[in-house]
Amino acid sequence: MDNEDQFIEEIGESYLGAKLKARSEARGRIEGKSESMAEGLLYILSERGLPMTEDQRQRILSCRDLPLLDTW
Repeated sequence: MDNEDQFIEEIGESYLGAKLKARSEARGRIEGKSESMAEGLLYILSERGLPMTEDQRQRILSCRDLPLLDTW
């Protein structure tokens, strides 16, 4: 492999690394936001005195679909 090929490979690895890092960070933000929304939803339902099964509670806590959490 000559210097040009090595340079191109390093650029590609750097680009992919940055892209993977950005994707991972975005996923983390979405997960954090969905967890907060789920906990907030559970708080509201509790404050309103609505009964909930453990399965329903777990479904809400495991949901990562922000629009669905917002709808609920």
